[in-house]
Amino acid sequence: MKNLNKAISNSLALILVLSVGLMSCDGGGGGGGGGQPSGQTTTIIGNVESVVAMAPQNNKSSMLAKIKDFFSLSKTANAQDDQIIVTIVVDDQEFVVPVEPNGDFVAVVPISFSGNNVTLVFESDGDDESIVIFVPPVDAVIIVVLVNFQGNDAEVVELEFEGPLRCENATISLVAEAGEDIEIHGNGGACVLTAGNCDLTFDAENVIFQDCNSCFDTRGNSVLEIFADEDIICEGAGDCVISRGTSSTSLFAGDEISLDCIDARGNVEVTLDALSCIIGDIFTVGNATVDTSGCANIGI
Repeated sequence: MKNLNKAISNSLALILVLSVGLMSCDGGGGGGGGGQPSGQTTTIIGNVESVVAMAPQNNKSSMLAKIKDFFSLSKTANAQDDQIIVTIVVDDQEFVVPVEPNGDFVAVVPISFSGNNVTLVFESDGDDESIVIFVPPVDAVIIVVLVNFQGNDAEVVELEFEGPLRCENATISLVAEAGEDIEIHGNGGACVLTAGNCDLTFDAENVIFQDCNSCFDTRGNSVLEIFADEDIICEGAGDCVISRGTSSTSLFAGDEISLDCIDARGNVEVTLDALSCIIGDIFTVGNATVDTSGCANIGI
């Protein structure tokens, strides 16, 4: 994760917090069909805060804690003299959104079940900066962005996904910048749900799943691969890998994989490869296989 302890002086910096909530129409539900239904939209709710400097932070904290810290630094800074405009571009469609005096803005954009590259262009007083993020089919996205109009720079500081990431009959690849993490919050449900012929890949410094009833629930012929330079961690009530059908789940970590349990049934394959694998229990039914031969050390 990029260091947030950067001091920004003699320049304008903006902290942008986005909450992206998926809403499917005509019976979207949790199952889905074999393809992309028409009319699926994503609501983007944003808030722009301007700061001149940020206080040092020695320890990593949760995204929400960081956001609260950022807001506490500049409670009145969003009453800006220069109007800020945000233009959101999805598949060549542009959605121009003015930022209110209190820093808020709202937009509704289309997002497919395969996810989309979304461009955010920030304009103020004749200057503009842009970033591109990949928005997967999750319930929400929270993003913190620093925009320095004077320094011609825009940077994604941290990115989190809220709600289960659902993938069915699609190919999705989530690759973080070097040294950055990927975090998914399950909000009490499964953090990742795959089915059909889904092919889902994560690649980051650390891949972290929080507040999950189950870390991953893979079914059908789906393939899930997670690559972490350091750790793959699941924190929550269940902390389990649930694998069904003929699905394949492969976890590769440079340091540690931490799971409460693995529940594999049918003709599934679950593979773990790490310096240390911490697993509570392993359950297999039928022809299911759980391969931990790549774990240098196994603990409970």
